[in-house]
Amino acid sequence: MQILKRYDENTNRSNYFFLDVFSMNQHDFADLGTPRDSLALRDMYDTMLEALTQSIKVPGCMLLALTPHDRPKMLTRSWCLYEIYIAWKVKAEVSCGFIPEAEEAMKRSLTKDDRFIRRLLNTIDAEASAATVKTDRDMILQLIHSAGIQRFNSFVREKLRNSLRVVALTTLREVEGERTDSEVPSPRSEASEPATRSA
Repeated sequence: MQILKRYDENTNRSNYFFLDVFSMNQHDFADLGTPRDSLALRDMYDTMLEALTQSIKVPGCMLLALTPHDRPKMLTRSWCLYEIYIAWKVKAEVSCGFIPEAEEAMKRSLTKDDRFIRRLLNTIDAEASAATVKTDRDMILQLIHSAGIQRFNSFVREKLRNSLRVVALTTLREVEGERTDSEVPSPRSEASEPATRSA
């Protein structure tokens, strides 16, 4: 909820959010068990994937909730990466969201060097992702491979890099603002200066 609130603040408007986990949770399918009939399995996936695709295509945008900020859990999950893959295919806008505490932690890291950004971007690898059900992971990786695994990884990294760039620019402005404030003499110091009078 903090990330959704922060997104409203950053976009300066009240947004409507669709949380697909409440209406199409893949774990519900896993609880049904894997059908022995491969055709039934294919039909199950087709139904779920079509609903998932429409839930991303219709609004035309997706917000990634990245927690914890130094190694986002969702970027290691096959289904989460698949949702990003759908956004990529339907050309939906992808934004990254962080909780306020994470933004502050990132700002502290960014004022030192860019190692934090490089380390975070290097964690993105669809082939290293995991899923509760092995057939889910196999199906998702097959689709991503068909589009190009490196192209997909690059797409996710670019979206994350853009969001981190916004945080970096905000950090730079705040640091410069603090420096400017510290360089402005206080009214008290100005008043204590002896007045000079020219003849």
